[in-house]
Amino acid sequence: MLDSDFFLNNPAHCTTDVEGECLLRVSGLSHAWGSETVLEGLSFNVAAGQIACLLGASGSGKSTTLRLIAGLERLQQGRVEIDDQLVASPDFQVPAQDRSVGLMFQDYALFPHMRAWQNVAYGLHKLPRSRRKARALELLDEVSMADQAEAFPHQMSGGQQQRVALARALGPEPKVLLLDEPFSGLDGSLRSRLRDMTLHVVKERNIAAIVVTHDADEALFMADWIVLIEKGRLLQQGVPSQIYYEPRSPEVVKFFGDVNRLDGWVEAGRIQTLVGPVRETSLPAGTQVDVYARPEAIRVCPVAMQSGETLVEIRAARALGRQSVLHMDVVGVPQQHIHARIAGQFLPKEGSQFGVGLDASMTYVFPRDA
Repeated sequence: MLDSDFFLNNPAHCTTDVEGECLLRVSGLSHAWGSETVLEGLSFNVAAGQIACLLGASGSGKSTTLRLIAGLERLQQGRVEIDDQLVASPDFQVPAQDRSVGLMFQDYALFPHMRAWQNVAYGLHKLPRSRRKARALELLDEVSMADQAEAFPHQMSGGQQQRVALARALGPEPKVLLLDEPFSGLDGSLRSRLRDMTLHVVKERNIAAIVVTHDADEALFMADWIVLIEKGRLLQQGVPSQIYYEPRSPEVVKFFGDVNRLDGWVEAGRIQTLVGPVRETSLPAGTQVDVYARPEAIRVCPVAMQSGETLVEIRAARALGRQSVLHMDVVGVPQQHIHARIAGQFLPKEGSQFGVGLDASMTYVFPRDA
């Protein structure tokens, strides 16, 4: 076994504690479709006013988790509690309509023959009929859709349909709001605006929300708490800064974008790489490890560099708005290609050479795979 100082990320276990009133508790959720296990022992909590992002690749079990919480599928193993009340276990099932849960589907699922206000009013069956339209109009106004109250879904853009679906989900005043890939079909600028609007609506209502997404940037933007899963199993959960800066496995590091993998070894009490030292260690000299460095951890220096720095040659430089991305080969080391991300515009010519160093605070060390 390797020393505890081998790992940058601490503590050694993930907590599910949340601040404030806990509205949703998911404990030991496991589920299978036939012989295929899609969830295995998933647990997390969501507090009032908190947005939790259930993050993972397609097929990881995110939507199944939402359906189990909502009551659209019968629970096979585990528990779901809402506001300290059990709503699902293997031998107990509260009907979906009685769980105080609002659900917004990926395709919005608006009724095509109903106007916007009628779609919203459909979920207001507990209100007197005479009050439903007025309340539907209030909800549409809350999501800036009052001027489209009489429009049918086919007359609306994707973003407008999304807001009507959100108003409908919020109509019954749920304690828990479940959003399944709600922004995936929208263009970039509209997606950003609607994410921001949704975030503020959830905060103002002080409800617990789960947003299912496969987009790591979206999770970092929206979430108070991220639950990252892979093939139905929890990889890591925590606040976004913890997940990003203190990953507990290579899979977590790689999920959040481009990363450089470097060979690492122990020499003179330090973990070393071709791009520079990472940190001190008590591991025996010669121990081989894997080091993952985010592109922003690569520091590019003038070619008149200090002794011992690594020399790289630029293969491509691209401007990406507020950042520049450099593709570089390590001189003298065949097939060692690295990427650097630099703030602002920095576009050196192809073939030019630079020294590089390493910001150890954005590098992560893991045992060498056997």
